[in-house]
Amino acid sequence: TSLEEVLKKAVSRLQNRQKTLIFTPNPEFLVFAQEKPAFKQLLNQAQISLPDGIGLVLVSRFLGQPLQGRVAGADAAAALLKKADQNHWRVGLIGARRGVVKERQQLVKKLCQRFSGAEIFILEETPGWQKKSWEIIFACQGMGEQEKWLVEKSRFLKFGILMGVGGGLDFLTGF
Repeated sequence: TSLEEVLKKAVSRLQNRQKTLIFTPNPEFLVFAQEKPAFKQLLNQAQISLPDGIGLVLVSRFLGQPLQGRVAGADAAAALLKKADQNHWRVGLIGARRGVVKERQQLVKKLCQRFSGAEIFILEETPGWQKKSWEIIFACQGMGEQEKWLVEKSRFLKFGILMGVGGGLDFLTGF
């Protein structure tokens, strides 16, 4: 699919007050999923899986089920943040590069500067976040951990987009 189609589907699901898990598998994800059936089960719970790696596109052609192209998770996250900026959505972040609190706070500061219309919060620093409404939650914990966290915590939410982005937000902010 294309980034535009992904964005349209995710926003439509959000407007219809549905939960949407978005994962961004690359070849390493699929190798790990073959070794760890529990991770494969997590991946299969996503409503949207983005082919975040040219290797997946090449393999899809070889298997006779060609994907339209690569859809980078960082690009999807940027597009969702732009929507959040335009619509004044609440965005929660969990985790960050290396989990260092100061770095996480600097990341949020940069995101708030770039997407000033969005309300961006660090979930670890937001008491009772599970009882609040969120349009988007980004998990920045790395492969495996972020997908597990999103699936487990999605039960607290009535609706919203929950996306694993790894270091994608660091990439967006130049951090």
